[in-house]
Amino acid sequence: MTRHLFVVTDIEGAAGVSHWSQTREPGPELERARGFLTEEINAFVSGIQLAAANAGVDAPAITIWDGHGHGGTRFEEIDTRAAKYRYDDPRGFAGLLDLSLCATPPADALAFVGQHAMEGSGGNLAHTYSSRRVRRHLLNGREIGEFGTRALHAWALGLPTLFISGDDVACEEARALVPGIVCACVKRSTGVTEAVSMSRADACALISSQAGKILQLGLSAPALEPTYRPTAPYEYRRQRRPKFGLLPLPDVTFRGDDLLALLRRV
Repeated sequence: MTRHLFVVTDIEGAAGVSHWSQTREPGPELERARGFLTEEINAFVSGIQLAAANAGVDAPAITIWDGHGHGGTRFEEIDTRAAKYRYDDPRGFAGLLDLSLCATPPADALAFVGQHAMEGSGGNLAHTYSSRRVRRHLLNGREIGEFGTRALHAWALGLPTLFISGDDVACEEARALVPGIVCACVKRSTGVTEAVSMSRADACALISSQAGKILQLGLSAPALEPTYRPTAPYEYRRQRRPKFGLLPLPDVTFRGDDLLALLRRV
């Protein structure tokens, strides 16, 4: 059973968020979406706490990182039972995960709340890191999104990925890589800027219920092993959209024999 979860959050996978206008520019639409995601994060924390109490065991420590580039949460409203880091923390995913590995107890598993699918997948608000600048990412020639990159990064450190909430496409992407992952599908994609979402109450109830199932997972279960485990030498390629829609930009490519060192640079 996990003793410390490191949780990546993103805004595009939250129920009720379906258009880019809710994720980018400061204003009432973004603030409303931040409220939706914060509710889902708190439902996740509460679900873990309740499941632990019902099982008569200590609840795992939880570290939350707001991983949305414009800030996806109402940061001060995140459940105080979790440690939390802002979206603009300069250490980013790699640095904060390393920091959590040094905590007591050390982080031993990864989870995602509000995660979107990869660029080109047909998922609602699907993109890979930058919806405006990046066309796709490839690892050893295989297309990979934010979920896959971070799940493999954690796996290289010995941490399995246990949970994801988001739309149906993001959940299927996660299951394809980690068959034993616990999923909370809070909306169904009907297009890049369209989705059919659960009600806020139902989405939070589902996340809370599914989060509690994490405590039943053995961290070394074969179903938590990634189905795609690339071998050295490694090549991670970022293909960019044309500047101004017209001027081609060269690929950005990282190569090396150490997967973890390579993924730290992404």
